[in-house]
Amino acid sequence: DTFIHSQDWQQPDWPLIEEAIRRVKQQWHDAYPVPFAQAKDCQTRFDELLSQLQRPLDQERRDNRDRRQQLIQAAEALHSHDGSESALAHAVSQAIALQKQWKQLGPTFSRDHQRLWQRFRRATQPAFDAQRQARETAQQAFDAQKAQCEQWLEELSSQCNATTATVDDSEHSAVQAALQATLERLERVDTLPDRLHEGLLKRFERIESQYQQQRQAQRQQQQQQSLHAAVAGLAALYAYETAGAERPLLDAELLGRFAPLLTERLNAAAAPSATHAEQLEALAIRWEVAQGLDTPEAHKAQRRAYQLQAMQTRNLPQSPDSPEAFLQAWIAIGPPPGAQSEALIQRLQHCLGLENALPESA
Repeated sequence: DTFIHSQDWQQPDWPLIEEAIRRVKQQWHDAYPVPFAQAKDCQTRFDELLSQLQRPLDQERRDNRDRRQQLIQAAEALHSHDGSESALAHAVSQAIALQKQWKQLGPTFSRDHQRLWQRFRRATQPAFDAQRQARETAQQAFDAQKAQCEQWLEELSSQCNATTATVDDSEHSAVQAALQATLERLERVDTLPDRLHEGLLKRFERIESQYQQQRQAQRQQQQQQSLHAAVAGLAALYAYETAGAERPLLDAELLGRFAPLLTERLNAAAAPSATHAEQLEALAIRWEVAQGLDTPEAHKAQRRAYQLQAMQTRNLPQSPDSPEAFLQAWIAIGPPPGAQSEALIQRLQHCLGLENALPESA
């Protein structure tokens, strides 16, 4: 009786009431055996007091049973959506909210509790299963797209590495096309996170930069080989023109762009001339001044005269703008006297940065 009157029946503590009923029943049972005649009045009073607790508790249990059934119906309604990402996210959010409401509900009859919970769980689970499936599908798409991009870059890298070992311009043109195509593919990718996408683009930039550096080094090597071969061919040509040496055999493939000029010189059979030597010396000085190279001590006075004249007039011949153009201009000038040919070849090597030994054959 004291417990009943101490409760706030506007906001009952149902777990406390359930526990009180359980304990008082157990205590009443433990008080037996008592003669029926002596216990009759107490039993009647006990039953009346107990019913004052049990009736509102049972009503609360019935009300909670109804509330749980309403939550089950609301969860089952979540199954009806169009399957879009936003609709699925909304269904999951609603399912979570329903779970929180379920936990906040008070007691229900023990015979109903497990059955209602299983129904509610079956009603909310499809939303979470669909969300998990969507995430797995998205992850699979992400992994596939990432793998595809990495495969593009691996193939591009392999093509670049293979091509830098060749001099075939058509293959280098194919690499340029592959670079452009791969970049366009990567830029069209829109399913990867920004950070990963940027990382793939940076990797592409590294592949492209490495290829261009290797290609530039290859061009420089080819240029040096061509210059070496041309100077060697010119030295053999001087020996033929000035000293009656055996007619040289010019390797067109090795000489590259210089082959036609040397062949033309060879067929022209021009006579050695001191004028040719003077023209070669003047060409060398113009190149040395333009390139900031030292001039041999014997020709420094001639260099100073050229520089002084250059300050006084704008009509002096201009220096060639590249090593190839310089060598072409040199080849176009006829042979010097034999006594000067070796020194001029060494001067030519100096101008082209080819002081090391010449190839054995041209």
